[in-house]
Amino acid sequence: MRVLDLSGSPLEELPDSIGSLFHFKFLNLNSNNKIRRLPNSICKLLNLELLNLDGCTALEEIPEGIGNLINLRSYLPKGIRHLTFLQFLYFHRCVNLTSLGEEIQFLSNLRQLWISSCENLESLSPDLNLLTALDTLFISDCVKLDLMKNTEGPQGLRSFGIFDSDLAALPPWLEDSSNVMQSIAIERCNNLNELSELQKYTFLEHLAIEDCSNLVGLPHGMHCLTELRELKIADCPKLSRSCRRQLKAKESKFTREVKITVDFDVDTDEEDTSMINQLRSCR
Repeated sequence: MRVLDLSGSPLEELPDSIGSLFHFKFLNLNSNNKIRRLPNSICKLLNLELLNLDGCTALEEIPEGIGNLINLRSYLPKGIRHLTFLQFLYFHRCVNLTSLGEEIQFLSNLRQLWISSCENLESLSPDLNLLTALDTLFISDCVKLDLMKNTEGPQGLRSFGIFDSDLAALPPWLEDSSNVMQSIAIERCNNLNELSELQKYTFLEHLAIEDCSNLVGLPHGMHCLTELRELKIADCPKLSRSCRRQLKAKESKFTREVKITVDFDVDTDEEDTSMINQLRSCR
């Protein structure tokens, strides 16, 4: 069997056994308005070329392993614009994915978007600002992705993470969520040499910066982040060396209320070590 047409069926879920039908090339789930999620076993259909989800209006989640379907003609399944209940979308190792396209803008309930190891992805959707429910965006190891192409971003992001990127600076559109952002994580971004002004991120609670070898200083206006509760810096040699001087100059209220975790190089002198230990003990 190469084709399975389940269009218009009353199914509420697909059986896990569907993953054993590895000769499938076309799976039609059109107008299945009761299915809420697809089984992870669907990612075993390595010969699948077309997945039609048009009319699956109750679907909330697409399996993270969708990238395993190396013969799928589109990683954004046909009809994705109608998946208005979809809340979580994962792209992992989708080697043929070059753009998220324009249909993603219609996912009005999408809350979390995770993209990792999509080596040929070059751009996000040009209409990220239309994803009004999106509150979490994590991007990792997408070597061709140009985040500077977008002029506008989501306005409701609460968590943002960028990992294994060659960005020299954070994308300007991130500031579109500055009045609601609560957590920013930056890891293994070795071209990053500066951070944008963060004084606008008035609700930021957690800031983690790890393994960014060329970052030389803390963001400006740190003392203005009155909601900040945790600052973590690790494996950032230049930042660590300058951090002790910057923290020493910060307002005492900032150092009292923020949990500061910083790894320092071996050249840190005794005076600076004493000062950091005092900062760490201030809660």
